[in-house]
This record gives sequence, structure tokens and C-alpha cells, in this order.
Amino acid sequence: MEAILDFLSQHWMELLSAVLGVIYMIQQSKTSAWMWATGTIMPVIKLFVDFDAGLYADFGMQIYYILIAVYGFWMWQRKVKVVPEGDVQQEEVKVLKVSNLPHNYWLPLIGVLLVLYLLMAYLLSFTDSDVIWIDSLNTALCIIGMWTCARKYIENWWFWITYDVICIPLYLYKELYFWAIMAVVYIILGLIGWGKWRKMQYEDIILK
Repeated sequence: MEAILDFLSQHWMELLSAVLGVIYMIQQSKTSAWMWATGTIMPVIKLFVDFDAGLYADFGMQIYYILIAVYGFWMWQRKVKVVPEGDVQQEEVKVLKVSNLPHNYWLPLIGVLLVLYLLMAYLLSFTDSDVIWIDSLNTALCIIGMWTCARKYIENWWFWITYDVICIPLYLYKELYFWAIMAVVYIILGLIGWGKWRKMQYEDIILK
């Protein structure tokens, strides 16, 4: 019992951030704008854990999380005025809906992902990190994942699922066992979330 309490006392921030991550993904699956509030608290906690574990790219990523959370909350809450085609007298107010990433976005997005990946790897080469390439890849995936989530593109779930799959061996290597377990949970929640967003998308099409 004493050993368990000692372990928890050393890893409580890791555990708390993992629990907040689960809450965040549940909120995300329900397209609740409150996920962005959770998304500002969780990164603050992860900053300390990442730095201590030598995950420097992920450390910098948490700052981006906080900034994109503000943008995401604004995007999900704002209302857009739409003038029906052929009728300039009436206006319909709509909120941002779940949609697919436009086809013409894919090539630029892959290019941005590659540039971010190489840039992060270059910057980390000046640190004592021993996980330069995997840390850089995950950071690049996070940047794209958060932006596509803020825009409510359904493909954001696949960026996150890919990220979590890569995280499992990384966290085990860094002895961040709570995060490794949570990465498995995140994959399951990610698949469920994708299914819910897909259903919402289908319902929106039917109602049009």
C-alpha cells in the first residue's frame, strides 16, 4: 500500500492530466464547446510532466494547445449568417457543422506536416532529447489535429488516433505508464468519437 501511495505521489500530475484528457475526448465526441476549457487546463499540467520527461517538442506543444483552445472555442461558438440562394431578404443563422476536410486542403496539409516534422527534429537536435524523431512526429500530428478539430473536420480523429498509437511505445519508454494506458483509452474513445461525428454529419445531410 505504501508503495502504491508513493508511486501516486510521484505521478499524480501525470494521472490528473490523463483523466482530464479522457474528459476532453468525451466532450469532443459530443461537440461540446466546454472541451476547449478543459483543453486549457490539461496543457498547463502536462507542461511540467513533459519537461521532466525530456519531451521538449511536446512541452512546446502544450503552449500551442492553450492558444488553439481560444481559437477553437471561438470557432465552435460563433454563428455565421447565411443568405439562402435566390433570396436576399431572409437570413439563416448557423453554427459551425461537422464536415470533411476539403480535398484541396490535403496536399498543403501534408506539406505543413512534413515541414513541421523536420523543423521540430532540427530544433530538438540542440537538446538532450533521446526521442527526437518520434517526439517531433507526434508534435506535428498534434498541430494538425488541433487545427482540424477547431474547424470541426471529421478527419481530426484520425490524426489523433495515429498520434495515440505512436504514443504508447513512447510513453512506455519514458516510464509514463498512466499516459501509456490512457493512450489506449484515447484510441477507443477516438473511434467512438469518430462514429458520433459521422452520425452528426449524416443527420445534418438528412435534415438539409
